[in-house]
Amino acid sequence: MQFLYSSTASTGRRVPDPVVALVFQQGMTPAQAWRTHLGLSLEGVAMRLGLSAREYEQLELSAWLARSMRARVALGLGIEPGELDF
Repeated sequence: MQFLYSSTASTGRRVPDPVVALVFQQGMTPAQAWRTHLGLSLEGVAMRLGLSAREYEQLELSAWLARSMRARVALGLGIEPGELDF
């Protein structure tokens, strides 16, 4: 059985179906799903943000991020902060 998922971020922009599916089918956080979808390595995103891979991984695995940290994670991923909210 195949499930189709669709979501709209708090920005009003549509979140790609593969990102939404990674969250709901594989239990990833939105940040993990976006990074996977974009083909980015954990180390690469961490480097963009000036963090160690371990520091970024802790942020990425967090179920809740403060607004400032959500903005920072989004910057590293090259997306809008609201695209992490769905």
